[in-house]
Amino acid sequence: MIIKRASSLGFCYGVRLAHKKVIEALNKYQRVNTLGPLIHNEREVKRLAQLGAIPINSLDEVNAPAIVLRTHGVRRDVLESAKKLAIKEVIDATCPHVAKAQNIANRFYLDGFRVVILGEIEHPEVQSILSYAPNAIVVSENLQNFNFDKGIVKKVGLLSQTTQPIEKLKILAARLVELSQELVIANTVCFATRKRQEAARELAKEVDAIVVIGGKASSNTKKLYLSLSSYNVAVYQVEGAMDLPLDLLKYERIGITAGASTPEWIIEEVESRLKSL
Repeated sequence: MIIKRASSLGFCYGVRLAHKKVIEALNKYQRVNTLGPLIHNEREVKRLAQLGAIPINSLDEVNAPAIVLRTHGVRRDVLESAKKLAIKEVIDATCPHVAKAQNIANRFYLDGFRVVILGEIEHPEVQSILSYAPNAIVVSENLQNFNFDKGIVKKVGLLSQTTQPIEKLKILAARLVELSQELVIANTVCFATRKRQEAARELAKEVDAIVVIGGKASSNTKKLYLSLSSYNVAVYQVEGAMDLPLDLLKYERIGITAGASTPEWIIEEVESRLKSL
């Protein structure tokens, strides 16, 4: 069996930066809270909790000297409330790309644009962006047939959840051209997301099967998996080595890729297990 890694996989810049901030905070305070899971990887979140980074669901539950705001960003009102807490430090670990999307949405809103966000409305990143543009519409499916309630809109500002496929942004942009007098498009799809998807597609040309490693709640891992659906290659999504099926034994060449919230130790665990099959 030949095992080959994608040229780009695992932690992206934003996740790596947030992870570093948590470790630095733990070295300083020994115990910190994270508002929600820091990243969408349950195993890494559990490992960090064992080190002292305890996730909480609301600011009312803060019980540590410092709180770290998750990579996906938080609503604007939550950020303001966090700054008023009587604790030693509030550490904003929002991914720089998400922060950029928040600022763009807010600028569109203040400039009088009807804001359209390509994304999943229940995702914490989209919820955070929505707080900067209260009039925004969130769209995720049936993009070619999207319509505004009042037909043609004078000014439209389009942006995307950072983990959405660039192809979907293009489809929605083409539709909005027909529905607006003025359309401004901000390409907020994260380059790391695109890079991982492109690397996975290149890998698909060289192997018989691909193992996609990532948390079940990870949006970018799901998009990575779906990006391979049109290729003639078997695709398996796993959270770790324990999920690897024996079915993989029938393949001679197996590729490995991983979502942007998957740490290196889990990738190495899966790779080692595959080599031992």
